[in-house]
Amino acid sequence: MHEARDVALRLADTSVTACSPCCHTGMAGLCATPRACAGRQSELEKGVQRERALAEAEGRARESRENEDVNRRALAQRLEEERKKVVEAIDTTFR
Repeated sequence: MHEARDVALRLADTSVTACSPCCHTGMAGLCATPRACAGRQSELEKGVQRERALAEAEGRARESRENEDVNRRALAQRLEEERKKVVEAIDTTFR
């Protein structure tokens, strides 16, 4: 999951620097107006946020797959405890 976060952060850094020259130097060839620059920057930030969300979701999915056996054992233990409670309740009811 750390790799995905590093990639997302690298994308965020490049998105900010990609628009910085036109915002700070006023180069007409890169951005016609500050509004266009801001629009481009917000577009890049949205892309970074989307990539970050996808990377985090992939990390959670991978973590879930890796912990599947642990989750299965925990579920089996909870079910066994519930079964014992039901059996005990039935035994006390009919005695």
